[in-house]
Amino acid sequence: MVLHLSEITNLNRKKGVTIVEFKELGLSERIVQGITHMGYNVPTEVQERALPLMVSGKELIVRSKTGSGKTLAFGSGALQMLELKKARKALILAPVRELALQIMSEIRAVGKFCPYRVICAYGGQDIDMQINLIYRGVDILVATPGRLLDLFERGIIDLNDFDFVVVDEADKMFEMGFAEDVDKILSNTSYARKLQFFSATITNEIKHMYTKYVKEYEVVEVGQEEKPPQIKEEKINIERPDKFNKLVEIIKEHRAVDKTGKILVFVATQRATEYLGRRLKESGISASYIHGDVKQRRRENIMSDFKENDSGILVATDIAARGIHIDDISLVLNYDEAMDAVTHLHRIGRTGRMGAEGKAITFVEENPFYRKPSNPSFRLRTGPYNPNYGKEGNRQYGQKRPYRGPNRGRPSGPGEYSGREERGGYRGQSGHERKGEGEHSGQSGKPGFNRRPRSRTYKPNGYRKPRPKR
Repeated sequence: MVLHLSEITNLNRKKGVTIVEFKELGLSERIVQGITHMGYNVPTEVQERALPLMVSGKELIVRSKTGSGKTLAFGSGALQMLELKKARKALILAPVRELALQIMSEIRAVGKFCPYRVICAYGGQDIDMQINLIYRGVDILVATPGRLLDLFERGIIDLNDFDFVVVDEADKMFEMGFAEDVDKILSNTSYARKLQFFSATITNEIKHMYTKYVKEYEVVEVGQEEKPPQIKEEKINIERPDKFNKLVEIIKEHRAVDKTGKILVFVATQRATEYLGRRLKESGISASYIHGDVKQRRRENIMSDFKENDSGILVATDIAARGIHIDDISLVLNYDEAMDAVTHLHRIGRTGRMGAEGKAITFVEENPFYRKPSNPSFRLRTGPYNPNYGKEGNRQYGQKRPYRGPNRGRPSGPGEYSGREERGGYRGQSGHERKGEGEHSGQSGKPGFNRRPRSRTYKPNGYRKPRPKR
């Protein structure tokens, strides 16, 4: 069963008419008080449609665009299930660490006036510290799949205690290869648990996994899978060498208009984040970078500084494209294009959150396989400088090496030698070449010139094999 908002409801929302309040969604007074303390008074569409169903015990697949308030929906739903004693514990799975930490902080804020302990378990942090926190008691556990399975296999966590399970960003979870981990986790949870899937897109893989554990469920789809209308998007056709200068120009122009808004720059690779972050600093623009290989403590510090700094600039890979809740990002700049349309929607969805206006700019390379134009004076080959390169008789780059016999192009006579000949000559040279006449012959007293090259098993005179120790 697919639930859609009626045309009248959509029209009322466009006109700004208040439909319901949080206290009308079946939430307890303590939870409503926490939501009000966060500054939210009117629920969003996904909160209005999903919360009453979750509280009544329904199992859902919820599809909603990014920035629509999904975290507050399932977070307050989990708290309400604990309030009603319909669940012993709640489990929330997230694909990446940053998202798990933000879910934990938001649920703690919603449940500020509730006596429930919310703990986050993720990789990259000391597991002993997380074990100590779990031993003290946990009511809502937010975790990444890998660390949760590690704790489960050690016997620290009993998954059978969790009666309310949420899989957030389910499409990203399967895209990152966590399908087997999620399957193992769900197979060990309580048989009576209530399972909720929240995602920006609903794929066949998600439906297949969900129907394996749930027979009767409802699908809530809110909004269309398209760019939010409050985001102004611009595409710039540009050559690769001009991208950085254009980036600096856009940042300075945006800073002249909006001095407090944050800027998020997306690139394709981890190496590109570090390169772009360093170049921006060299250009006098303060910027940080983050990617999957950055140590966890540093990642947390970077994200914390980016949130608190009113004029921060962050260069990131697609790790920041999903579920990063920063409301005051005024500009998203795609330095490298996204791999697919879904990732592109998630990238630009970092701005314009919760109905605010935002701007997104995408660099579209006119020639993605760009190479520097050929220059006769430009040496493509590496190695020592050759002053005769390009002259007649000197082999050009790309030409086939001529066959020169067993000597392979080595000096073939007296007078044509290098420093290596002075150290004993070449193995491929004939006797008359090594003993030739002239100042470079063997009679000149050069040490080792007439001597046969030493083999790898050469042992000098007087060498004695050391006696074994008794």
